[in-house]
Amino acid sequence: MRELASRCDSNVDEASIILYIINGIDGHRSDKIILYGATSFFEFKQKLRTYETVNKNVGIHNSNSPNFRLSYDSRGRDSKQQSFQRKPTKFNVSDAAKNPQRCFNCNDIAHLSKPCPNHSRGPRCFSCNLYGH
Repeated sequence: MRELASRCDSNVDEASIILYIINGIDGHRSDKIILYGATSFFEFKQKLRTYETVNKNVGIHNSNSPNFRLSYDSRGRDSKQQSFQRKPTKFNVSDAAKNPQRCFNCNDIAHLSKPCPNHSRGPRCFSCNLYGH
């Protein structure tokens, strides 16, 4: 870029050339923020090396990267050791006997609310066992 700018008849300042180079780099603008402070070519080269190092490290630790699984597995962890072992829950028969399915309409155990024979009378009060209020 500097060579192209030197071929030009007009004088192009270094900051404009640096900005032009930064805009030509693929990637998100937020990733290139490191490069924008450079005012000389020497400073720009240093910042560009930092930018390349950061981007190289980000690629390794990115979960979409094919090298991510390799870097994770190389840490010496066994995925089978890390998994949490749950105790199986046991169904207790006495729990089902304590809480049988009831009709939400009349509170009887013999049926559910959809085929309730007392549906036309309205819901039954759970405190006084009377219908309609």
